[in-house]
Amino acid sequence: FIDYRNYPGGPNQFTIDFYGTPINMMCFAPYTLMTWFADGLVIFRFYVIFDRLPWILVLPLCIYVGTVGAGIAVLISLPNSSDSFWATKVVKLGIAYWAISAGLNIILTACISARLLIARRRINAIDSRFGVRYISVAAMLVESAALYSTWALVFLITYARNSPVQNLLLPSLGQVQV
Repeated sequence: FIDYRNYPGGPNQFTIDFYGTPINMMCFAPYTLMTWFADGLVIFRFYVIFDRLPWILVLPLCIYVGTVGAGIAVLISLPNSSDSFWATKVVKLGIAYWAISAGLNIILTACISARLLIARRRINAIDSRFGVRYISVAAMLVESAALYSTWALVFLITYARNSPVQNLLLPSLGQVQV
């Protein structure tokens, strides 16, 4: 927000006007790949926490394939868009992409948190001194990717509504995910 301060419409308008440039695409493509890897990691955590049962992966992997497909569609449409990241076609694809990714994370977050709460209850039934450190609320939030799920959902809502708040959330979405 320091560069191009005097651009007509301010720094946000500069971002809107130049979002489809090759340099921005070089930033968005790795972000999309990072999202796929992070979603894959959450699926792996889900798989491990649910005793490595292969059948439990059917729904998450189907949703994951949808995330990858929607991400590819966004990556293809962004440089071909006549406007920018906020062009109607890109917005529709972006909403689909983030909705699928956030939905996957919310579903897996809920399942992982529930499984950890059940484990915590079982451990406390044996002896409350055991496992408190490992099954704390903070551990559940970290293991379940709850912060990213919440952040992505809020971004998705603001992006779909074309709220200016999206400009605060989008740049930090990748950092929250990692």
